[in-house]
Amino acid sequence: MKKLISLLCLTAMLTGCGVEVKSSEADSGKSTVSEKEEVTATEEASGTELATEITTAKAPEAETTTQIITTEAPEPETEKITEENVNAMTYRTVLERIYYGMTLPDGEELEGDLGGNISENTFAIHDVDGDGRDELIFMYTNATMASMFGVIYDHDEDGNIVKQLHSFPAMRFYSNGVIEADSSHNHGLSGSFWPYTLYKYNSGTDTYVRVAYLEAMEKKIEILKILADKTRLEILGILLKEDCYVEKIASSLDITSATACYHLKRMEKAGIVKCARSQFYIMYSLNKEVFNMSLGEFIMPNEADSEEKYKRSVINSFFKLGKLLSIPVQQKKREIVLYEIAKAFEFDKQYAEAEVNSVIKDYYEDYCTVRRELIALKMLERENSTYKRIK
Repeated sequence: MKKLISLLCLTAMLTGCGVEVKSSEADSGKSTVSEKEEVTATEEASGTELATEITTAKAPEAETTTQIITTEAPEPETEKITEENVNAMTYRTVLERIYYGMTLPDGEELEGDLGGNISENTFAIHDVDGDGRDELIFMYTNATMASMFGVIYDHDEDGNIVKQLHSFPAMRFYSNGVIEADSSHNHGLSGSFWPYTLYKYNSGTDTYVRVAYLEAMEKKIEILKILADKTRLEILGILLKEDCYVEKIASSLDITSATACYHLKRMEKAGIVKCARSQFYIMYSLNKEVFNMSLGEFIMPNEADSEEKYKRSVINSFFKLGKLLSIPVQQKKREIVLYEIAKAFEFDKQYAEAEVNSVIKDYYEDYCTVRRELIALKMLERENSTYKRIK
């Protein structure tokens, strides 16, 4: 009989039959079990059908039922790795290393008189070389002129950083992959020309290659070459007397208008002459900056241009949309920035303190600090509660 019951239980499990088990304990802590077994067998022509019923009866108090349900856990979703994600993770790591560690990706430490204020530098993320991937452009300008630089980083498919270009942080980007980078110093023609280098993107090496450099001495040689022509000197002789248009110059020299136009365009490109439209004519005139220079000034380097370039660089770094972002730590930069604010005050005019505060607040919220700095640097003078700008 026991073997038959076991066989029937196994059959019930294989055919999906359920078995319900109820159990409880009596108040005395002991279990009382009474079992009743009933087996009915019926034979038919198709075979023998066996039915088994197992009932286990226990004390009715504090019945508990346990049911176990097993479900398959879903597979965790995996974030898709995209080009944008790689850019964000890679460039963020670079910027954090620069900001907190003052080091570049190659381990080079940043130098210069920063005073710890790395946030005054700038960066941008954009596809400047046209390869379909964004690059990181970092401009390190909160330093001395000799320590300033601009750098462009790219990354490969594995996220490794690739340095594409390192130059002075005065760059102009063109859609054909060319970058024009100004030199840090100008030893050449005053005002009208600044030396620069041209870089072209090389997709094979994923870097920029220097393709041209034009410096001040080359510009001077170019001017002298253009002036070594009889017709051009005659044109300049006419322009020394008055501004003139092409047709009149051609008639005076008995040459065609096309010839006169050709020579004028060559001289205009070299910065010797200028042109401007006046009603129906294009009037040409001499570039006074060139012709007012002595031969000695033309040959000798002009240090004033370099200083002016530096001042413009500082102002561009610390002012955005006419507002001062922060007061520089370095004394020289601080004086340049404060002098820019001092120019808002007129000479020989007295200002009440409220007026001074109002003018300064247009540039910077902390007007008290700026006002004290202007007085300490002798850009403003205070006397009997009134202020005036000092020459």
